[in-house]
Amino acid sequence: MSNPEDNSHQETIIKAYANEYHKHIVELARQESYTIAIKVGPVYKRIGSDEVYWDDSHWQEKEFERHKILKTDYEEAHRMTALLNKMEEEDDDYTEDDVLNQMLKIYAFWAECYLHMSSSQFYKADWQAIKDILNACEYRTNNTLPAFSHGLQKLFYDGKAQLTQQEYEIYEMYRLWKKWRTKPWEINGGKIYIEDIKTVLKLEDFEADTQKKEQNKSEQRSGLKQRAAFARAEASKGGSGT
Repeated sequence: MSNPEDNSHQETIIKAYANEYHKHIVELARQESYTIAIKVGPVYKRIGSDEVYWDDSHWQEKEFERHKILKTDYEEAHRMTALLNKMEEEDDDYTEDDVLNQMLKIYAFWAECYLHMSSSQFYKADWQAIKDILNACEYRTNNTLPAFSHGLQKLFYDGKAQLTQQEYEIYEMYRLWKKWRTKPWEINGGKIYIEDIKTVLKLEDFEADTQKKEQNKSEQRSGLKQRAAFARAEASKGGSGT
C-alpha cells in the first residue's frame, strides 16, 4: 500500500516541475528567433594507424527565425495530432514505434512551418531544445503574443506603454482592423495566418475588458456621488430640525 504522504510529496514535485516548464515555454514563446545546435557529421577521427570512430559530439549552432504558421498548415498539423491521439488510444493496433514516428512527423512538420527548418536539420537537431522551442511556437499560436505580452496588456489597460517592434506591428494590425476593417491577410498579401486571427480576437477581448472596467469605475464613482449627496441631504435635514 502506498504512503499518502509520499504520494502528496510526489504530486507537489510534479506540479512544481509543470509550473517551471510552463514558465520556460512562455519565455521561449516571446522570442522571435532561436539558436539551435545541429549535429554536423559524420566526423571521423583516426586512432593509431587504422581504427576510425565517429565523433558524436560535433555540433554547430544555427540561428532560426520564428515564422507564423499558415491556417492550412495549422489545420493539417491538427489532423496529424488527431491521428496520434487515435493511435495512442488504440494501442493494440499500433506499436510504440508507430506512435513515436507519428509524433516525430508532427514535430518535423512544425519545424518546417515555424522555423523553415529542413527535415535533415530537424532530425540532427538537439531534441530537447527543438522540442521545447516547437512547443513554444505552438503555444504562442494558440494563446497569441498579447496573452503574455506585458507591453500590449499595459497599453490596453493603462493607456500607454513601451512596445517592442513586434508588439507595435500587432497593435497597428489591430488598429487597421478596428478603423477600416482591414483583414490581417490583406496586409500579408493574401496569406492567412491562424495566429493573426486569434490575435485580433484576443485584442478585442482586451478592449472589451477595458471598457467593462471603465464602466464599473464610472458606476462606482456615480454611486459614491449619490451616497455623498444623500448624506448631505440627511445632514441638512437634521440641521434644519434643531
